[in-house]
Amino acid sequence: MATLTGRDSRTQNDTATFAVLTDQGRVRLVLAGSIDQLCVAELEEAVSETVRTGLPVEIDTRHVTFMDSAGIGALSSLTVASPHRVTFIEPAEVVRFLLHVTHLDATVEVVRRG
Repeated sequence: MATLTGRDSRTQNDTATFAVLTDQGRVRLVLAGSIDQLCVAELEEAVSETVRTGLPVEIDTRHVTFMDSAGIGALSSLTVASPHRVTFIEPAEVVRFLLHVTHLDATVEVVRRG
């Protein structure tokens, strides 16, 4: 059975959307839109919810249009708190860049499909 929780956070330029999906022994955190300081509290709440499951984590950032240091910082805290290696599914270009410059790409798995 899948469990879905989600939030929308409005910014001036874009909508930030967060969803936590739990199914078949894993949890997926789905992010979309502009992830910045204006919505970091909601992102941190979604990260906490994800970590509390204790399940392997997948992060889907395919539809992220912008991310600042607050966003990558929240995702970094998830990679530290998770008992499993975190997987990023087809990260958007901006997220790949941030994973690289913060060296998180050395501690997570990046999956590119297709």
